[in-house]
Amino acid sequence: MIQIKEKIISLIHENSIISQRKISEYLNISLGSVNKYINSLLNEGCLIKENISYRETKYIITDSGNELLKSNNNRIKTAVILAAGETLDFDKPVGFLEILNSTLIKRTIKLLSKYNIDKIIIAAGYKAEYYKKLAKEYSNLKIIENKKYKTTGNMYSLYLLRKHLQEDFILLEGDLIFEENIISLLLNSKDKNVTMIDTSISDKEDSLYVTTKKNELLNISKGKYSLEKISGELIGISKLKYSSYLKMLDKFTQIENKLFFYEYSFLDKNIFSDLKCISSKENIWGEIDNQKQYEYIKNNIVKSLYKKEKDL
Repeated sequence: MIQIKEKIISLIHENSIISQRKISEYLNISLGSVNKYINSLLNEGCLIKENISYRETKYIITDSGNELLKSNNNRIKTAVILAAGETLDFDKPVGFLEILNSTLIKRTIKLLSKYNIDKIIIAAGYKAEYYKKLAKEYSNLKIIENKKYKTTGNMYSLYLLRKHLQEDFILLEGDLIFEENIISLLLNSKDKNVTMIDTSISDKEDSLYVTTKKNELLNISKGKYSLEKISGELIGISKLKYSSYLKMLDKFTQIENKLFFYEYSFLDKNIFSDLKCISSKENIWGEIDNQKQYEYIKNNIVKSLYKKEKDL
């Protein structure tokens, strides 16, 4: 019950005139339940209700409510891994390629668990049965299948998670290998919406190049030549506010392009007015989109990681 109250306070913090019906839709609970929780928050002195008009109500968060809000923002407990895509060079999902005497996905789960991420949601698609079998080994793993993975982008996978995501979270791609310091940087950042960028410029396929100024994202492009200035490339690991995720969902339901990639939402100031970039050149990471990249990672990235993280 307390957790639901925290989430309601968080939604009101983002929009003081949010309707109970909208809260019901966002949290996937009944309208009657929302009314019960809000009345409880009013009685406990966490909220003050102000009727603006017959149909519109404004909620004011009190000092007690702000304490509840802080308790909801203490630490990130959830991670989302987008792993629906098919890679033609492999006959199984990239997450199940062997890396460091394990698999890519098991390494990622172990790393997240080290930072007390106790809820991991994986959006699977291509040969989703691999991930469903893996979930039997981990009690904190939830698999959501995107059966339309061939005709949709990663934002559609994020959309499918809406009933299972009700808190701030770490978002990462399932084809990545990275050192643990990247997670540490995100979790320790005082900013709530943060994405990692690598300031070294590569020529990898599917790279998303960015222009930044004072740690703010100005532009994104798949091609180097369309940007006047290249500050780096997105790594594919972010920390996002739940309220921003809800705004992403609202926008996605209004567009026709189901191939839309969530990264382009970062440019929408109505969604991410406070997004910050953490720039890095030293942190080790790589992605696997094909056999060539896999061989490079095994022969180069893995050796560097092993020197840094002998315990993983």
